[in-house]
Amino acid sequence: MQEKYYQNFDYIDIIVKKENRQEIVDAYSTFLWEKTQESEDKRYNDVVNLSFRRNIKVKNKDRLTYLQVSYETALNKRANIKFNKHSKSKIAICNVAFCSLASLFGVGVFIYFYKSILSIILATLFATLIFFIDFICIKKIKKKIAKENQDFIDKTKMIDEEIKEILFSVNNLSKKEQENLGCDRGKYEKE
Repeated sequence: MQEKYYQNFDYIDIIVKKENRQEIVDAYSTFLWEKTQESEDKRYNDVVNLSFRRNIKVKNKDRLTYLQVSYETALNKRANIKFNKHSKSKIAICNVAFCSLASLFGVGVFIYFYKSILSIILATLFATLIFFIDFICIKKIKKKIAKENQDFIDKTKMIDEEIKEILFSVNNLSKKEQENLGCDRGKYEKE
C-alpha cells in the first residue's frame, strides 16, 4: 500500500478496461494527474486498477475538475452506446425466432391431430407462409442492423470529437501550469 500525502496531493483511484488503459492514462495526464500505481484486478481479468495523484495547489482546479467530469461523462456515453448497439434488432430477432418455433409447433400439432391429406396440405401451406414471413422479417432486421451500425458509428464519432475538444481545452488551459509543475502535457494538441 502506497503512503498518501493529503497535504500536498489529491488522489484518485479508478478501474478501467484493459483496452482503454492507455487512453485513460494519457487523458488523465492532461488533467495533470500523475499515475502512481497500476495493478491487475483480483476479481476480473479484463480490468485494471489505476491510481493517480495531482498537486493540491494546481491552478484552475475547478475548471480542470469540471472538464474531467465532462470527459468521464462522455466516456460513459460512449460505453453505453457500445453496450446498446444492437438492442432493438436483438429483440426483433428473438420475436421472429419465438413466433417461428411456435408456429412450427402448431403445424406439428395440427398434423398430429388431424391426420388427413387436407390437414397436411393446409399445414404445409401454413409452414411455407411462416417461412416467407420470416424471410421478409430477416431482410428488415438486416436493414435495421445496418442502420444501427451507422448510428453507432455516427454517435461514436460525435462523442470522440467531444472528448477531443474537452482534452484540447484542458491542454490549452493547463499548458503554463504543467510547465511550472514539470508535468507532461499529454498528446492532446490541436493538429
